[in-house]
Amino acid sequence: MTEGTGAAGFGMLPGFLSGLFISVVFFLLLYAVAAGMGRIPYRNSRKKRKLERTLYMLEVQQILYSTYENTNQIKEALRKVAVMLTGKRAFLVSTEAGELKDFYFCENNGEEEEQEEIPLTVFLPHTFARLAAGEPVLIYRGSGRVSVKDREILEAAGFASLMMVPVLDQERHLKGILGVLDMEARWKDCILLECVARNFLMALRSAASYHVIREMGSRDALTGLRNRNFFQLQLEAYEKETLLQVIYLDANGLHSMNNILGHAAGDAMLAFVGSRLKEVFGEENAYRIGGDEFIVMLSGGEWEAEKKLKALQKQFEGKEYCVSVGMAVKSADMSVKDAIAEAEYRMYENKTAYYREKGDESRARSMNYKLEQILLEKKDADHFLEIISSYFMGVYIVNLDTDEVRVIYKPAYFAAMLDASEGRFSVALGTYRDTFLDASDWDKFREVLDFCRVEQALCTRENLKYHYRKQDGTEVALRIRRSPEYTEDKKETFWLFEEYMEHKNS
Repeated sequence: MTEGTGAAGFGMLPGFLSGLFISVVFFLLLYAVAAGMGRIPYRNSRKKRKLERTLYMLEVQQILYSTYENTNQIKEALRKVAVMLTGKRAFLVSTEAGELKDFYFCENNGEEEEQEEIPLTVFLPHTFARLAAGEPVLIYRGSGRVSVKDREILEAAGFASLMMVPVLDQERHLKGILGVLDMEARWKDCILLECVARNFLMALRSAASYHVIREMGSRDALTGLRNRNFFQLQLEAYEKETLLQVIYLDANGLHSMNNILGHAAGDAMLAFVGSRLKEVFGEENAYRIGGDEFIVMLSGGEWEAEKKLKALQKQFEGKEYCVSVGMAVKSADMSVKDAIAEAEYRMYENKTAYYREKGDESRARSMNYKLEQILLEKKDADHFLEIISSYFMGVYIVNLDTDEVRVIYKPAYFAAMLDASEGRFSVALGTYRDTFLDASDWDKFREVLDFCRVEQALCTRENLKYHYRKQDGTEVALRIRRSPEYTEDKKETFWLFEEYMEHKNS
């Protein structure tokens, strides 16, 4: 029985061990599952952070892609950086030759802030060398690794934390600084900022190109003044001014100078006028709005404009150049368009008076030896010297076939008529007759308007002479003669309008 019992006891042992083995395996499996389930969130968290970082980099890159056409995208990208790094604000500073240039700031909530309210210039000189060497900067005020100098600067600037990375070009030259202020999270490194720094380099280059293109489109290359396009953009702001002085200026004699002395001489005159306007009125107030037309817009009292005009006149004393000037004052109940029109009208009045009172003096000064040599070379000396010596009111070279005109001298009022006629001399002449001539002399002018009759008359007479009266009582003599280069293919004629005096036309 003992053996049987023993045998039975040993026979039960394998079953017990099997159950124990199964239990151990079961518990190991449970542990493995539990341990595995504990690691799943960790793995998911890493993947999520990696995905967030990738999306963040792509979003910043996409935002900055269109910087060349809208520099405000830089601020939008900075907002994205500030959100990612839990900072209150982010900034970008461009640098050139070791100097800080353009500042871009953006709050985490998208609001912009004036650069004077962010005293970065206090901190940057201390760390500029590190950034220029390509080293990032990461500082928290309470960190034991913060130097006494850094802590003092942070406290003085009011920052709780600051992260900055250099924006380097391919040659590792410092082109900008990208940074985030007052971060809630405590970062161990600057990787999140460094991974988008290259994108901001491209943005800075795009912004610089944008500024250059915009400057080219808004500035006159010859005079350095703002051009007509930029002036048109400013009109809305000028409309809101309650007291504005409008000064309209015209460079006297530009067209005749271009025609006789060449465009280089005319360009020199315009450059001189532009430099004087910039000096007297300031670059931000003066514009070149046409070939020989300039305008100045000044806010403030009328006495200021008059004082500056006197200073401008002194700039032209003893010079070969002169400008005609008209001024108007825009009040609160006056439109800027009307003020400009009034100033332009007064300028034309001043220009007419100038040519009447000082025309001889001006011609004697400008028609110098160089001009006479040019005329002699063109074999037109006799004709032009006669023009120079006469008291002319208008001088033109007209092609009777094409109705085209080359202007030697035109009064201001006839310039507007030529523009309205798109350069067709006969059309402008008809407007001149209807506007200025006494009605009783219209018949005398009929032959003048018919170029076929003029051509026929010149076949029998060397000079054609006409005498008529204007509505204001002024008597005018018109002489028409062939140019020395007159041919059947090129029927160029001289037209000389003079104040009528019997001894001249006898």
